[in-house]
Amino acid sequence: MISCKDFNTKINDKIIASVDSDYLYLSDFQKLNYDFETKKDSLLAVNSYINKWALNQILLRQSLINLSKEKLAKINDLVENYKFDLMVNNYTEFVVSSKLDTILTSTETFDFYKKNSTNFKLNEPVYRVKYINLLKNNVDRRGITRSFKRFNNEDKRFIDSLSFQFLDSFLADTIWLNQGELIKNISFINSDNFENFFLKKRKYFEIKGETDLSLFNIIESIEANELAPFSYVKNIVENIVLNKRKLNLIENFNNEILNDAIKTKKFQVYEIMD
Repeated sequence: MISCKDFNTKINDKIIASVDSDYLYLSDFQKLNYDFETKKDSLLAVNSYINKWALNQILLRQSLINLSKEKLAKINDLVENYKFDLMVNNYTEFVVSSKLDTILTSTETFDFYKKNSTNFKLNEPVYRVKYINLLKNNVDRRGITRSFKRFNNEDKRFIDSLSFQFLDSFLADTIWLNQGELIKNISFINSDNFENFFLKKRKYFEIKGETDLSLFNIIESIEANELAPFSYVKNIVENIVLNKRKLNLIENFNNEILNDAIKTKKFQVYEIMD
């Protein structure tokens, strides 16, 4: 249905195509924001859109003629229900997003993690590692190797001061990584040699290339089915806590709406049976 304002606007619009009493206007194309490199591309797209529009209009008319009244009534119900759900859900989302407190304290998320620890078991092993790749002839190689192995605060500062000399490195030793993440972050590890490093008791490795040397240390590992480290699942925990907060807010909002409607007699329930 077209409003009077829309109708007046359409009078001054250029008609591109028609099917019976329905029209496709030039302004309908302007809403699409097409951007083409050549005139040929533009014409192809426009013709394709016109044909698709016409086909849909024709099929719609045929469906109104050939579908049973019961089928059409069911479709109309589905459309109305979808429209209803869409409007209600969007309004609820609008209200909730304006009221939802998204700030979470570390205590709140950690407490939830501890209370629900059985839900945060690992599906696969995770590891904390560190890694440096440098040239074999690096003049500071001995000091770097010593500091890399020991890795106290002074060693970290020393290594950080020489990081510009490294060909590659991963020194975020508090971050837990699974197999896929290790393969992505450590250049010499792949799916074929993974077990050579992570299924051995040995924790320190030196991998020598023709001109380079890789220092690699497995700091800690946690096996599958064990409790996941909090830092590893922190984002998941935060999302769960926020979602629970959101669901509580929706429930309270719905209850307030119903109670207010009952008080103002906008909502009344009548006897179904005498």
